[in-house]
Amino acid sequence: AGGHLAARLACSHSLPTYAAVDEVDEQSARPDIAGLIYPVITMDAAGKTAADTPLKDARVRRAIAHAIDRDALVKNLLPGSQVIHSPCYPKQFGCSQDVTKYGFDPARARALMAEAGRSGGFTVDIYGYRNRQVADAIIGNLHAIGINGNLRWVQYPAMVQKRRSNETPMVIDDWG
Repeated sequence: AGGHLAARLACSHSLPTYAAVDEVDEQSARPDIAGLIYPVITMDAAGKTAADTPLKDARVRRAIAHAIDRDALVKNLLPGSQVIHSPCYPKQFGCSQDVTKYGFDPARARALMAEAGRSGGFTVDIYGYRNRQVADAIIGNLHAIGINGNLRWVQYPAMVQKRRSNETPMVIDDWG
């Protein structure tokens, strides 16, 4: 949510919020730079955390993509923002929006899990460190298709260490 607040402040700096009280209030609030942050999930598709990880199967990864209700996340937890399907911000130079978009479709997600031989689901450690409400909502979406996420909430330095040591099967992260 902080990234969305930053985006609002960065883009709407000229909107008045109150009547000026002194000379300081007359100064421009335009930031010199702003960092915009959006939630993203990374998965161990290469099997570095475990040779038999279900995340190596593209059908499981597509099921996860279909299981997440991005519109509900934006509406309920990230108001004023938008769903972004690309790995970059749409206004960023060189960012292409010509990417595969996975709509919220729990039935399709369950079918993909069945095709992958995972109709009974599985349990996976999911690491997070920044936006707990978003992480909880995503884990709830995954539970609906049989994926039980054990949330491992850590501080950022611990996340970096675990990621570098190939100990994070899934991470609910931010980018910006």
